[in-house]
Amino acid sequence: MERPQRSYIETHFENISQVTKIQCLWIPDIYEKMDPELLNLLDKRVRKIIPLPVADQ
Repeated sequence: MERPQRSYIETHFENISQVTKIQCLWIPDIYEKMDPELLNLLDKRVRKIIPLPVADQ
C-alpha cells in the first residue's frame, strides 16, 4: 500500500488501526474499472483474509 493511501485511511477513519489491521492486497494499478480479471483477483485476495460465502452463479 502506498503511503498516501494509508494516510487517507488513517485520516478519514481515525481509530481504524485500533479496531483492525489494515491489509494490503498487493494488486497493481493496471486494471480498468470492473475488469473481470481485476474482480477475480480481488475475490481471491479478499477471501484469503475474510471468509466469504460463495456467490450464486
